[in-house]
Amino acid sequence: MLTPSFPTDDPILVAQYWAEGFYVDDRDPGYRILNINTCADFPSHPGPAASQDDVDAHLLHVERGSISVDRLAKIEAALQGLEPKVVNIALMHHHPVEHARHDLLKDTYGPATNGEKLLDLLERAVNCGRWMLVHGHKHIPNFTVDGGSAYSPMVLCAASVGGHLWQPVAAVARNQFHVVEFETARTLGQPITRGKVLSWAWSFGHGWRPAPPTTGLPSEFGFGALNDPRDLADQVAAALDARGVEFDRWSSILSEYPLAQYLGPVDMSLFEDRLETLGYLLERDRQFAVTTVARKATWT
Repeated sequence: MLTPSFPTDDPILVAQYWAEGFYVDDRDPGYRILNINTCADFPSHPGPAASQDDVDAHLLHVERGSISVDRLAKIEAALQGLEPKVVNIALMHHHPVEHARHDLLKDTYGPATNGEKLLDLLERAVNCGRWMLVHGHKHIPNFTVDGGSAYSPMVLCAASVGGHLWQPVAAVARNQFHVVEFETARTLGQPITRGKVLSWAWSFGHGWRPAPPTTGLPSEFGFGALNDPRDLADQVAAALDARGVEFDRWSSILSEYPLAQYLGPVDMSLFEDRLETLGYLLERDRQFAVTTVARKATWT
């Protein structure tokens, strides 16, 4: 009975979301949305006279959320027969797999019940294309790829835009918001599902700025690449060595090796580590964007 309606303006999809615990919005030819209500199976509070064990069991369910086996079967049926699209986005609140950027920040209640089964379902729905799953709940932003194939879902844990972060979370993350950009044009030799994520972080006294290192996700990173980042670094270094130059602009590198722009945060780190072992560094501007690949100075 919310006004405006939630989570969409289509009354049929709204009714399905609350009745079935999910909906598939396939109206736009360029993208589809799978929206899952991981709170749909919340039990009623056991009441003021309940035992502490009953209260703890209730809170555990609330913290974890779930996707029931029946709901998974209905989602699988809804995805069957759909045509491929470049952009497939799944939305849910609770995290589908365990996630913490630091061991000491792992929660005690674990991921959503059957979250790993959902990711397996999305990976096998190859008729749809590759999926990106976006979730919240953890407050510490992160980006991972979960699965064992070229259709493994990409999982983006969104940060808190305006949440009051607590210690020790506040020591390793800030409020962030993200813009996800998909490239929809098919390009031979490049992943079909590819793009970049831009992130801004809130800094007291300065407002929203491109996210600096150590505040969550970087200000910009790519997604979709399936290439070995260390091999890509070898190719870049070999090309610079062959030309006998001390540096080259990052834009020129991307023109020659366009797959580098779709490396995720971890792969980008591996790419940079490998370059450094080969005698090159990535230089960045004040907004933390890569500008140049330069040979390390040799002091004698």
